[in-house]
Amino acid sequence: MSNSHKLSLIIFAVVTLTLPAWGEDGPRVDRPERDWRAGERGPGDMESRIDQWLERLGESQPERARELRRLRESNPDQFMAEMRDEFGRQREGLGRGQGPERDMRGRGRGPGDEERGRGFRERARWHFERDQERYFEWLDENYPAEAERLRNLREKSPDDYFEEYRKSRKEYGGIMDMERRNPELAEVLMEDIKLQQERDALLKNLKTAGEEEKEQINAELRDIVERRFDLILQKKELRYKELLERLERLKNAVEKQKAQLEELNEQKQKNIEKRMKELLGQTESLDWD
Repeated sequence: MSNSHKLSLIIFAVVTLTLPAWGEDGPRVDRPERDWRAGERGPGDMESRIDQWLERLGESQPERARELRRLRESNPDQFMAEMRDEFGRQREGLGRGQGPERDMRGRGRGPGDEERGRGFRERARWHFERDQERYFEWLDENYPAEAERLRNLREKSPDDYFEEYRKSRKEYGGIMDMERRNPELAEVLMEDIKLQQERDALLKNLKTAGEEEKEQINAELRDIVERRFDLILQKKELRYKELLERLERLKNAVEKQKAQLEELNEQKQKNIEKRMKELLGQTESLDWD
């Protein structure tokens, strides 16, 4: 596995996370203050960034963009997993020198990009290691066999480990993240995985079973199918409830932005005069000695 491929997998893990603000427990990036900021970021900002990303994707891959938009509405969790994979593929292509000479925000490359790239890789590695530790702690508690499998693979074959970690994170990571956002839905997802594993085991046994055993296996299989159908309904209900709550948050964010816009318009001259005084005050306080 090439170094660029490994890097793309590391970046995949970073995208998996919602990046927090830098603090004492990790790298810090100093950012200049923005004048007259209209307000803090709200729930609508992430939706807006996703919309912009899908729009850019649609320019080069319209069919893929339409597929992801449909998935976004029908299955948000699967959509996020697919989006992370799409980011990983794009990053991998850029890491190998493929694709247009533009970054993920659509900006042209220029002087200083190499240094910024090193900084990004350092932050990505730090996030990957932190996420990996958190993921293993969760696996130890909920799926210890999977945790042991990955640890053994990491020792024996590091190259294969990165790919298997990505697959494992895609299968179980959504449940881990869901526990923080919606514990009830996370329990349903865990039960669904358990039933799928039982189903697969029954189907495997069915291939070598005798006639009497097949009847028993078929009965158990039917029971699992019925229970899974109930879980599917429960998942749909919980996701519907989550969408309603999300819609309410977005409505509140829209109202907040509207109020801030109206306030800025009403206080336009006042803000301009205040800023002029600040700028002139800075000029007058310069030390010419």
